[in-house]
Amino acid sequence: MRSRCRRMARTGLLCGALLAALGGCGGPPAGFTTADEVRREIEQAKATTPMPPGATFRPITLDESGTYETGAGTHPIQFQAMCAWFGYWLDGLATADQTQVEEARTMVTRLRAMGTWQSGALYLDDITERATLGDPSGLQEMIQNNCK
Repeated sequence: MRSRCRRMARTGLLCGALLAALGGCGGPPAGFTTADEVRREIEQAKATTPMPPGATFRPITLDESGTYETGAGTHPIQFQAMCAWFGYWLDGLATADQTQVEEARTMVTRLRAMGTWQSGALYLDDITERATLGDPSGLQEMIQNNCK
């Protein structure tokens, strides 16, 4: 009986240590954040990430009890902006509005410096270069497959 009690005590200590290491004692694990922090990140990203005329950011749904990596608010906002600017570029091509095309291309150059672009740089550089050379099919495919 005594050895069983010791095993249970050791198991309890191990479980407690594991919960503490995983962040089960009041907060997210190290390197992660809460839904409230992600909301603040989303609002900051919205304030610093331009959208084309007439475009708006779509809402982002968060799990209140979830834990999130840093960037979980910024990346979706940057991705939405990228999709919107690609669409704006395509609309400019469709209407032969060279000013709109140039505005979109300028903004895409700015988006290249953002983290979301960097995670898919080879692909995104390829489709924007092709569009610059007159083949917007990559932009169209990107929007169709990833932005809706």
